Amino acid sequence: MFHPRPGQILFCDFSHGFKEPEMVKNNRPVIVLTGSMQGRAELVTVAALSTVPPSVVRPYHLLIPQIQLLEKDCITSTSSAGTR
Repeated sequence: MFHPRPGQILFCDFSHGFKEPEMVKNNRPVIVLTGSMQGRAELVTVAALSTVPPSVVRPYHLLIPQIQLLEKDCITSTSSAGTR
């Protein structure tokens, strides 16, 4: 079974199980924050990445060179089945 490593950037499909105003996009780039955890082999904590700056920059937005923004308010745990 593939388990992403912290720091890897993947695409995640948030179109299932979420409702607006939560993340609902498919094929959204994410960065992996946690490694494999015993007893939770299929869970991965990710933070959504954006290439478009927000209309209002908040203290929880982080500019990452070459990627744009890490939205700390968009951190979630997801099954590795939703990543590719």
